[in-house]
Amino acid sequence: IEEKWRAVGNSFDTVIMTEVLEHCFATSHILNESHRVLKKGGKVIITTPNITSIGHRMQILLGREPSYYSHTSFEHIRIFTPGSLKIMMKKVGFSNIKIKTIVGLPIINFGEIIYAIGEKA
Repeated sequence: IEEKWRAVGNSFDTVIMTEVLEHCFATSHILNESHRVLKKGGKVIITTPNITSIGHRMQILLGREPSYYSHTSFEHIRIFTPGSLKIMMKKVGFSNIKIKTIVGLPIINFGEIIYAIGEKA
């Protein structure tokens, strides 16, 4: 996924990445490739842990590492906030970006998981 995708450009209606980006070094490349392979009007759907969730904030206040980002597991190498993910998506050309957080408190930006949808114009 972090190398050039074999898929032909403008060939997919939807790209879905659930709990993927936080495991990858080349996040900009992956978003660029997602944009490249989508047809005009195609959508990318992304979920990733939210470092700014209320649960993660509480863990940090208590002097603990947020559960999704434990240095002992080395599984999650990237962190995202709703705002940082939106900026990255805009930078590669996605439009009509809708971002919300889900799971946990339904207050804006405090949910455990970021849920994002972007469209290729």
